[in-house]
Amino acid sequence: MGSLSHLRFYFVLFCTGIIFFICFCYFILTLYIFTLFNEHSLTNFTTANLCWYLFSKFTRIKLEVEGSEIIERYGTRHTNTSEPKQRCVFVLNHQSELDIPILGKLAPNYTLRSATWRVKKMPLFGWYMQLSRSIFLDRPSTSGITNKQVLLDAAKILHESNLNIAMYPVSQFLAFGALICMTNGEDLQEGRLSQSKTPNLQPMKRGAFVIAMEAGNMPIVPVVIANYAHIFHVPTRHASSGTIKVKVLPPLEWTQVNGMDKQRAIDEMMEAVSNKMHEALIEISK
Repeated sequence: MGSLSHLRFYFVLFCTGIIFFICFCYFILTLYIFTLFNEHSLTNFTTANLCWYLFSKFTRIKLEVEGSEIIERYGTRHTNTSEPKQRCVFVLNHQSELDIPILGKLAPNYTLRSATWRVKKMPLFGWYMQLSRSIFLDRPSTSGITNKQVLLDAAKILHESNLNIAMYPVSQFLAFGALICMTNGEDLQEGRLSQSKTPNLQPMKRGAFVIAMEAGNMPIVPVVIANYAHIFHVPTRHASSGTIKVKVLPPLEWTQVNGMDKQRAIDEMMEAVSNKMHEALIEISK
């Protein structure tokens, strides 16, 4: 049984690599077309959905999403405009590279992704992230840009372009989506990587909350992905088919921390989001 699970694990990785290549080709072909009609975000949205569609067909992994109507609220737009009616910061817990196609299914239109700076160096996936206007955090000191400036620039982009952003630390891949490269937690990560077989949410970081505040007090929408170690677990090289539960929590508004200074307001929001996500994680991982 163990050998079969290992074979399936490497099959999933192989399929992921092929799917990324197909989706990258689709992205390049449609980028020019959608941009001509001022619909650049549709390139990202349709590419991400194609990625999940192919991935779920090959691996027979499905999602069961509770609260999908909350996500859809941030993907609709005003009549006769290309801007969303509402915008937010989606905060997700992160477990493995499987979260990449999962996000493709969950994230609505008009949503940017975030990634660590090292992702830019990856073949195909790194190029895609750059062309899709992703926000790159944790830049090296040699870049000449401080972490604070990175966050302020990201907030400015979201505010001026009226876009959402989905944030969790994107783990580093080897070529063609092979084994995950385990890295230490970074200062800007919001829902840090967890390879635990039990429901576990590591301490949150400030990046997503700083961006949300500086971009005009954008609401925080927690998206909790159940522990799926029984379906996909990198350390033990395990993979199987199954259904992964996801729970989208109601938006948390900054009005609940009115009157507080910035640092305290961020701390209070982080604690509130962390508590709600932890409760939901335990609930849906049973």
